[in-house]
Amino acid sequence: MANLKRQSHSAYYTNKFIIQEILDVLPNFDKKTISIIEPSVGAGNFLPFIFRKYADKLINLTVIDIDPDILELLKLLYDNNLPSNVSIEYIHSDYMTFEHKKVDLIIGNPPFLKLSSKDSAAYRKQNYNDESTNLAEFILEKAVKSADYVSMILPKNILNTPEYHKTREFLENYDIYNILDFGEKGFKGVLVETINLAIKTFGARTKNILVKSLPRNLIVNQRKDYIFDKNLPYWVIYRNDDFDKVY
Repeated sequence: MANLKRQSHSAYYTNKFIIQEILDVLPNFDKKTISIIEPSVGAGNFLPFIFRKYADKLINLTVIDIDPDILELLKLLYDNNLPSNVSIEYIHSDYMTFEHKKVDLIIGNPPFLKLSSKDSAAYRKQNYNDESTNLAEFILEKAVKSADYVSMILPKNILNTPEYHKTREFLENYDIYNILDFGEKGFKGVLVETINLAIKTFGARTKNILVKSLPRNLIVNQRKDYIFDKNLPYWVIYRNDDFDKVY
């Protein structure tokens, strides 16, 4: 039953080792109380990591999912086993239609689900990228407009395919400070290349970005104007002198 639901919602369970990689690049907050949303909570794999990361904070956490059974399972897991500094609100909803105040952090692994033109029409009306039909892209844009920080697992082709050209334009208005490249290691039993984008949505933008590849065991500190070069049709996160010789 769980596998059938996972397939129908295009939701896949995140490997724990990559969650730790994501947690390592999340922001540290100076304030005592923080608000966090997980817009497609699924199995709740992020939750214990969030509890540990922000153990010294009062956490107001909102978890959202379209599957009520998932939320009931999470309640059974956490209602009597919750750290004293954490409060959780469980929301049975489509995140795209859920209204909320701006929060400190939105984190998650949204479904990589292609919608029909008809089903995606309402989402595209409120989107900068009005050409995409991917639910993950819609959730990303809404999250960026709704939080100070966003950390989201996404299909890697968001970096380079024509469908996401407008998404890349949209994101360049914000401070993408970290890209984690998981290759095909992101999900158990699923051969899809994924990345995680960490984004700050306020204040001045940094000139550099840290790119880490788990498959290559590589960390590169790149200039944003170099890898997001507007003369190129896509982002080249591993751009180097060898690429430039060919280009």
